Amino acid sequence: MNRLAGFFAASLALFACDGKGAPLEPPIGGGKADVADRVPILGPLALGGEVRGEFREDLEFHGYLLEVRAGAVVTIEISQLGSSRSLDSTLFVYGPATPDGGYGESAIAFDDDTGWGRLSRLRDLELAEGGRYLVVIGTHDGRGRGRYRVAADCESGDCAPAGACHPVIAADIRACVADLIENADGIPPGELEAIELCSDAESVADAYDAVCQSADPAPLCDGTFEEFATGYVPLCTFELQGEVLDRTCALGDTFWALRESSSIVELAWNEITSTAGLSALEREQIVLAVQASSHDDVTTAEEALSRVDQGEINQVHYWDTTGRRGLTVYEYGAGDNSYGRIFATGTRETVALIGDGEIRECAWMVGDEGRPCAEDAHCRGGLRCTGWAAEAGRGLCIDLAADDHPAEGESCAADDACPLGSGLVCAGLSRTDEGLCLPAWMRRQFFVSAGLEIPPGPDGAASSVIASGLASVDTDVWLTAAIVHPGSGTLRVTLENPAGTEVVAFEGAVSDYHELDLPLPFSGDEQVNGIWTLRVTDPDGGARATLDRWSLVIGSRWD
Repeated sequence: MNRLAGFFAASLALFACDGKGAPLEPPIGGGKADVADRVPILGPLALGGEVRGEFREDLEFHGYLLEVRAGAVVTIEISQLGSSRSLDSTLFVYGPATPDGGYGESAIAFDDDTGWGRLSRLRDLELAEGGRYLVVIGTHDGRGRGRYRVAADCESGDCAPAGACHPVIAADIRACVADLIENADGIPPGELEAIELCSDAESVADAYDAVCQSADPAPLCDGTFEEFATGYVPLCTFELQGEVLDRTCALGDTFWALRESSSIVELAWNEITSTAGLSALEREQIVLAVQASSHDDVTTAEEALSRVDQGEINQVHYWDTTGRRGLTVYEYGAGDNSYGRIFATGTRETVALIGDGEIRECAWMVGDEGRPCAEDAHCRGGLRCTGWAAEAGRGLCIDLAADDHPAEGESCAADDACPLGSGLVCAGLSRTDEGLCLPAWMRRQFFVSAGLEIPPGPDGAASSVIASGLASVDTDVWLTAAIVHPGSGTLRVTLENPAGTEVVAFEGAVSDYHELDLPLPFSGDEQVNGIWTLRVTDPDGGARATLDRWSLVIGSRWD
């Protein structure tokens, strides 16, 4: 490490003397002084693979994650794409990652012009410590434009981190995914679903044979194929799905999808119709939010509020459980379209924009928590596979050691919420007036677009959802449902929890479009991870109704 740091310092001195000037370094965050706070991380850089990008604006830096085992020797090289022959790139490496997810403020390796032309290359870079490194790509003066390709290759024969999916198996699954999406009949599956479909025993059999019949078979060949299929292949499934999540916006695609995310917990919703009582920060956030639409000339909160539809701005506080971070949304109508800006809670840092209802320019990718797993080994950074649901064959990766806020376990109420930014939610308010502050990851919501016709008679129709990633028993169960009835009639709606306890949610007359939104009185000491089943019956046997959609918000705690 000392040799690399010395080389980095000498390289900067050299550039200062050759007339070209010192290269622009990535910006470092404020109090934390960590490069990851300021450089957007765009996804993984897989060994033996490549990623592509494009510089379109001044002062752009792009970050990619490279994971290796201790002692790995790698070459990282940037090459041009298309007509970008004048691109003058820079290449920085930071890390390895610390337990809190940082990469430090000083690069351990740097290059400017060692590659072809004015492109960058780090040849035979030895990484003594295993773990995850941040590879940052920029342009020499911060004003470069053009497309690039960056590749990482192993030079020491074995660079993949312990427990990682074998490159041959991973490449085979990736090829299957590409083929499945490109040649799908009808609507193609998403990447996460495609990876799962391509990770069955039959799909990876040829790749397994190629690895195990080679001159140097890998340890994965030590057991039987059945052991490989049931024990090793899930590692590849969750690892490749993790690569997709690394480049997936944690906020979803639209503002309304954000509200329905299972990993985003709503903390508070305010309708702002007056600037009275707003803090200086809130005033500034409102101005910036309204500037995100066509009203980019507003300068005061009063003026901003007067420009939006109905003079009303929605302020919503959320907690992203995948990265344990708060976000504050300002959303409003402008010409009957939805616009706004999303900030990191308590700051002026823009996380994303809202335009025509879409989430745009997202800077927050899915964090390491809340990702699917079947065992602890499938999680990163010492996270634990929590909330196992046998029916789904998975739980979620949770950092249980991070549940240490001093307000955890304190009392709260509807008008006395848990501290904003603490990552705690007030649990139990669906049953009593006073609750307890518990970690936000213990509350999840599940949505089902059922479109299910309800036949007459006592059997009715049933729709189920599998809950996973929760603690052990429930604190709150809240049901919403929409039922369409062509005329009017009497329906009975019940919900059954994973323990087999069934509660009557509704029994009465419905007509046209009927919506339910109500808490359910489960005992609070029965399991929450598993199958929840909603049943709707039509004892009168009249015109057939339809269960259009339904959702559950489930709060949990440790038993």
